[in-house]
Amino acid sequence: MVLIAQALAQQPEILVMDEPTSSLDIGNQIRVLEQIDRLAQRGLGITVISKMVHISGKPVHIRV
Repeated sequence: MVLIAQALAQQPEILVMDEPTSSLDIGNQIRVLEQIDRLAQRGLGITVISKMVHISGKPVHIRV
């Protein structure tokens, strides 16, 4: 979460995250994914690269 906060401090229009939940336990994976979802709902463009199959079917938010 600290790295996400550091990135947000720069007020980006888009975040690109490569494996943001790697090496996290399931509880923290859920927290990070929920935070990513909240940021997307606020209109922030987000690209997540992940091998986590269970999130691949989640709706994608695209900001053009």
